[in-house]
Amino acid sequence: MSTSTSVRLTGEDLRLCMSWLGPWLVGGCVDLFLQGILCCQFVNYFTWYRDDKTGLRAFVAVLVIVTLLESVHAVAVVWIQSSVYFGDLQGAILLNYTQWLYSGTPLMVATIDLYVQSYFCYRLWAVSNKWFVVAPIVAIFIFAYLAICVGTYYIQAANGAQIGVW
Repeated sequence: MSTSTSVRLTGEDLRLCMSWLGPWLVGGCVDLFLQGILCCQFVNYFTWYRDDKTGLRAFVAVLVIVTLLESVHAVAVVWIQSSVYFGDLQGAILLNYTQWLYSGTPLMVATIDLYVQSYFCYRLWAVSNKWFVVAPIVAIFIFAYLAICVGTYYIQAANGAQIGVW
């Protein structure tokens, strides 16, 4: 007969767990919920708009694959920190800086955002047919993407002083 003892986190460990690991769990759950909504939207698109151009359908198909991979990523992050690093709180927290799976998350999400926003800019240009309307928006999107690239670099480099300035 085996006896098991459970140890509850208290004090600083509880605070660290709730502030560093909890958001990954909540974010993963929200991501899966929203992925369900996206799946419904994708099914509706491919069912209702069969006559769309092949390029647009391919664009949406790539978006389906990328968002599914992002949801798999969210599950993997939660699994690794909760199962693989079970009982090693400091190790699980350090994953935020030492593993590309964690530190690359903002860059991956920004890449998906840029992909979708590029289509919105294309549609805006198609409707307005004025480059000077679209150019400032594209410039902002590119600046935001470059900013997250720099931010991801500093996160991966674990350069706390530089991150703090941001």
